[in-house]
Amino acid sequence: MNYPYIYQSMTHHSPLSTLHSPTPAQLGFRMPAEWEPHAATWLAWPHNRDTWPGMDSAIAAVYVQLITALHQDERVHICVNDPGTAGRVR
Repeated sequence: MNYPYIYQSMTHHSPLSTLHSPTPAQLGFRMPAEWEPHAATWLAWPHNRDTWPGMDSAIAAVYVQLITALHQDERVHICVNDPGTAGRVR
């Protein structure tokens, strides 16, 4: 399936793109449904404390539960902002 309207709306207003640039869909990329076979799940470790003020440890605990559940059936990759966070997340 092709979803050019999603990518056009994302790239149309971007100052880094032009109307002549190919969209990700035109380059063969797409966003698969979450139930489709995939090699791994990618998550970003929460890093913006303004998002959950005063809830750092609670949010971390929820992420650990989520990752633990996902990891039973699939590989999980976690994006972190810095080496210190990477060490704590491991």
